[in-house]
Amino acid sequence: MRSPEALALLPPSVASARRVSVNVDSAGNRTLRLLGLVAVRELRLTWLLFAKEVRELLVSRALWSMVLISAPLVGFSFIQAVRMYSQSSSNAFRLPQLLPNVNPLDGIIIPTFGAVYLMNTFLLPFVAIRAIGNEKQTGALKIALQLPIGMNRLVGLKLAALAVGWCIALAPTLSALAIWALLLGGHLSVPELLTVLLGHALYAFVIAGVAFLAAAITESSATAAIVALSFTLGSWILEFAGSTGSGFLRAVASFSLSPALRGLERGLLGSPTALTLLVLGLGFVALSVVWLPPGVSRRQKLVRSGAVFGVAAQALLLVIQLPIFADVSENQRNSFNPADMRELRQMTKELKVNVNLAANDSRLADLDRNILSKLPRAMPHVTITYAETSTTSLFGGTSGANYGLTTYTYGGKQGVTRATTAREVLPLIEALDGRVVTPDPTTAYPGYPLVTSADAASVWFYALLPLLAVGGWWYSQRVPRLPTAVAGVPVARSATRLPWLSPYLPGVRRTALAVGGVFVAIQLIPYGRSHTNFAVAPPSAGPVLGVTDRYCPRTFAPGAESTMSLGAFRTQVTGMLGDLDSAQQALAANDALTLRAQYSQLAVAYAGVSKELAELYPVRCPRLLADRLDGDAVILVPATVNLTAAAAPIAALRAGLSGISTELSSRIQQASPDALVGNSAQTIDAPLVTGTPAWDGDRTSALAARTCAACHSNQPGWSWYANVAPVSWLVQHDVDAGRAVLNFSEWDRSQPAAAQLVASVQQGRMPPAYAGVVNSDLQLSDSERAELVSGFQTTFGRGARADAASVPASGSAILVATLGTLVAALGFALGRSGGLRILTASPSRTPRISARRMMQ
Repeated sequence: MRSPEALALLPPSVASARRVSVNVDSAGNRTLRLLGLVAVRELRLTWLLFAKEVRELLVSRALWSMVLISAPLVGFSFIQAVRMYSQSSSNAFRLPQLLPNVNPLDGIIIPTFGAVYLMNTFLLPFVAIRAIGNEKQTGALKIALQLPIGMNRLVGLKLAALAVGWCIALAPTLSALAIWALLLGGHLSVPELLTVLLGHALYAFVIAGVAFLAAAITESSATAAIVALSFTLGSWILEFAGSTGSGFLRAVASFSLSPALRGLERGLLGSPTALTLLVLGLGFVALSVVWLPPGVSRRQKLVRSGAVFGVAAQALLLVIQLPIFADVSENQRNSFNPADMRELRQMTKELKVNVNLAANDSRLADLDRNILSKLPRAMPHVTITYAETSTTSLFGGTSGANYGLTTYTYGGKQGVTRATTAREVLPLIEALDGRVVTPDPTTAYPGYPLVTSADAASVWFYALLPLLAVGGWWYSQRVPRLPTAVAGVPVARSATRLPWLSPYLPGVRRTALAVGGVFVAIQLIPYGRSHTNFAVAPPSAGPVLGVTDRYCPRTFAPGAESTMSLGAFRTQVTGMLGDLDSAQQALAANDALTLRAQYSQLAVAYAGVSKELAELYPVRCPRLLADRLDGDAVILVPATVNLTAAAAPIAALRAGLSGISTELSSRIQQASPDALVGNSAQTIDAPLVTGTPAWDGDRTSALAARTCAACHSNQPGWSWYANVAPVSWLVQHDVDAGRAVLNFSEWDRSQPAAAQLVASVQQGRMPPAYAGVVNSDLQLSDSERAELVSGFQTTFGRGARADAASVPASGSAILVATLGTLVAALGFALGRSGGLRILTASPSRTPRISARRMMQ
């Protein structure tokens, strides 16, 4: 910018242009500064009003009553969910085909959030109504409207303050999930958890909008509560009527609140779920803004309400038709196989589905879960109709000859079936368009079984959390602090009862906050969270990689499934076990000819069931194939049998086939011996135990499970504190090192360190002495140590030697010493800050696992 003296030296035309530019720049700067001041003023006013709304919410009894009631509700739901989850996990350990059904989303997250659903439905309306009803009755609303904020911002601030209160009421639920993930070692999928949380937040948003509207159109809070509860109960009744009815009633019931929430709870993030709740909530809040202002005629309010209804209806119809879906569930429960999804999207004609099942028939629920709910998301045009059928009678009879049939019509062609699974229905639909689809290989969902107990958490939910709620209400009732000086008169500080402690209090407070923040932060480190259960992976090296695709294919073309029955398959596996037993006897007698002959019979029998093994056990097949190749290399290929090297592959093969035989027996009990392998292959092979040693007796098995399974199995069973960092880091390090050396749960692969077990136990190196200091279960008396040594020698026979080197230690002693040094330093720092003494103890581990659980 030029000075006036410089402008005077310029020509008149140029000087005039410069003055105009300077004036424009000055005006623009003043405008920007003015706009900045206005924005700061508006933000400050908004913040003050928001703080006032939050303060009024915190001093109310309604909020803390909601927290007080929700704490035991969440606790009861969570403890019962963990108990049932443990029962399902125990069944899954006995029947590995049930492992994919052990899902934390269904078993833990949804039941725990069930208490949140009740809180949102019955308790949240009272808290929301208070935010508007009290101001209407006292006349404070008219005073608030005199401020330059507007009705939209006022309602938005009340809604934001209510969101703060809802987050406070959500503390019991979040603490339950923290107990599950951190203390009990359970699995949580973050996308699934966030989707469920989003669903309940949107549901709470709709309920809050209904409560605001009820408070806006009524004159008293009691009447508003009745109106709000009538809406929520009416939604429940509509959903129940839709589940038991058909036709128009079923179609209307699909617009209730619960179906949209259920979609989000199942991990489906899509336009008919999240956006539906969002539009409904915005519509109710907009109606509240219309009806809340006093002094507006009812006619104007009705006209504006009609406009809101029209916009909301158009938006609702739009979001329902938007084909936007995201399946965030870990097991992809809301989608078909990717190959089927690609083919179905290309079928652009209309698919008509006619269902001839009664509403209370369990087959309709299976059909809807497996097929009907997924088809509209997979195909562009799907029309589903429900035939008018009578309900099933007392003895299971029905009134129609076609009852149970589902008709699929596409492009003038028709297919009829009674099947309710995607494996049978999708090929029928695709065949109507002349398509044959080979499913893509997908990663099997392993399931996350966990046998544990949350009964100890009852103290937290039934006693401590209610006390904290009462304490929060009492603390919020305190008189606000005055500044250190009022009108120039200093305010005297209250004298403490311990004057010697006053100088240390600021340092203690800062140190405690820093230590607490670091402790919470290290809990988010993923390392140390996977030692509860382990998944079995196929071999990652060796010659098996070149032939896996040939002998262990992951998918089979439709119609190429095995036609062998489960009973015949088990007979073949039993015969192979007999061949292996004879081979082990020949190996013990150093009879090379008999060993080769028996192993040759095993190879022939194995070739006869290789297809069934690959189809029914896709995870175990590569592992068995690797053992087969190792056995062939030392028994069949060379001219002279290598007796020393033959022991390991024979023992591994026997362990793997023995586990398959046990699983087949359980599968046959569920189905029948005549069931075909091809029809049973839809169950997922996700074992945690693929083979166990042939223990010489129950005593050896029990001692090994008590003292060795903590670090040498796929089901360690650590106690709750083993999931709290930094102890969890030490446990993870020990378990990883122990399983890398020896694993009792995967005896179907070679275990070279088995020969060193006797020496390790006999010399007292295993179990480690430092672990038995805290946990008495890891201590062995002299007689128990002698029993375990004798059992190992008998079990492992030729491979067990007392003069072998010990099993390599995991190095926890160094880590424990390091942790002890850090804890000691932390205690010294705290002592310097606040004169406090901290009693430190070496971190310990407490493996709790029974012999029966490890050997299943």
